[in-house]
Amino acid sequence: TAQQTLDYLQSLYERKLCTYPRTDSRFLTDDMTDSVQAVVLCAAGIIDADAPVVINAAQVCDTKKVSDHH
Repeated sequence: TAQQTLDYLQSLYERKLCTYPRTDSRFLTDDMTDSVQAVVLCAAGIIDADAPVVINAAQVCDTKKVSDHH
């Protein structure tokens, strides 16, 4: 359910494993650029992703586009 998803995200957030789950922002701050690849590879390993995981941190990291949560 949507509530279960939110509960899981909240739990991950409290363990500093994801960004704040109650924001509409689709971007991370620039200071996270160096860690994006490692986090994605870790997550891919957890879900046993079959396809190679490639991410361009520049597509998701832009401090100017980060919006505040309410």
